[in-house]
Amino acid sequence: MHGNSGTCLSLTVNGTCSWSQARTTAVGTGGLILSGTASMVGPNGGQFGTLTVAGTMSVSVGANVNFGDIDITVTGVTTVSGLITISSTQGGKTFSSIVISAGGEIKCTSAETINVSGNVTMQGGNYDGTATSRLNVGGNFVVQSGTNSMSRTRLTVTGTFSVAAVFNLNNANGSKTLNDFVITSAGDFECNVVESWTINGNFQNDGIFTSNTGTYTFGGTSKTFSGAAVTTFDGTLSCNGTYTNNGYVSLNAATTLTSSLAGAGKWTQGSGTLEVGCTNANFCVTNFSASGAGNTVVYNRSTAQTVRNPTSSIYHHLTLAGSNTKSLSTATTCNGNLTINSGSTFDVTTSNFALNVKGNWTNNGTFTQRTGTVTFNGTSNSALTGAIGTTFNNLAISNSAGVTLSTVS
Repeated sequence: MHGNSGTCLSLTVNGTCSWSQARTTAVGTGGLILSGTASMVGPNGGQFGTLTVAGTMSVSVGANVNFGDIDITVTGVTTVSGLITISSTQGGKTFSSIVISAGGEIKCTSAETINVSGNVTMQGGNYDGTATSRLNVGGNFVVQSGTNSMSRTRLTVTGTFSVAAVFNLNNANGSKTLNDFVITSAGDFECNVVESWTINGNFQNDGIFTSNTGTYTFGGTSKTFSGAAVTTFDGTLSCNGTYTNNGYVSLNAATTLTSSLAGAGKWTQGSGTLEVGCTNANFCVTNFSASGAGNTVVYNRSTAQTVRNPTSSIYHHLTLAGSNTKSLSTATTCNGNLTINSGSTFDVTTSNFALNVKGNWTNNGTFTQRTGTVTFNGTSNSALTGAIGTTFNNLAISNSAGVTLSTVS
């Protein structure tokens, strides 16, 4: 490309294509095919060649392609079945959409920014950048099939980050900023390093989610957690937005980990389950509401825990699990069921906090009643059951539908 700017309907390159001057080459709707050891390099010295492709761009199987000092814009779909190495920050790299096929790989060895206005689809490929390179996706990032991996890069996705196959993150260099995050029933998200993630949309997990011990910051407004699978956080779940949990979220209870639900936002239990496996200090999200109909909060760490005072001091279903003692921190109402699991002790403390229960009472552990009062004040029949007989100090029944007693002393 040594002369003036030029045009062609289609272009196939399997050798070196170089610009000795800052010229523009326009490839038409016939598209660009790169194979073999194709190399696209510019004139250096702060200048770069410009390549525009009105059609598709294809990197063939087995190709080893280098993009040097060029500015490239591709209007059609870019399909990567071989290797592209982007070795220079000279010139922009702009694509309409990219498909990384099985065996395909994009590798940035420079601090370049790749802009994709549409979707990025992974079908068993790899993406590897540097700690300062960027991949900006204006559409969706879709992990569609095969086993896929990403290493270093700063990733920003405006659309949905959707995992329907295996996705491995293997290097912690480069933060990740997403909007909606969806894992389908066939999806397997594996964060193999301690990484920082920012999610500003909804989170849905119907598959496998392996968080590692990094920080996941949720910053959206009026967003939800949902999905049929358990989502376990081994590190920090930081809620800086407003989120309603309609799924199953677990803060890992392993004492070797420092899981947490933190942040300056509001966490609301909708219809979902929250397992509080973290320490008292790490259950520190600023606003916590647990009164949503049908939701369950489970305190299940093996060390002593304080049952947090939620908004209006109301839980729906409350379960005390794990081992050791779970202690009330204020007078508390359960609009649903209260369950004490085997090995767990539930203590109203020396403050003798009152407890109102509108649903059922199941005691398979230990209830330390002290001189407190438990009131059953629901509107449908409440059942008092469990493997262990419950001793109450003061028992008040204010339930027109009655209370059925089976293991009470």
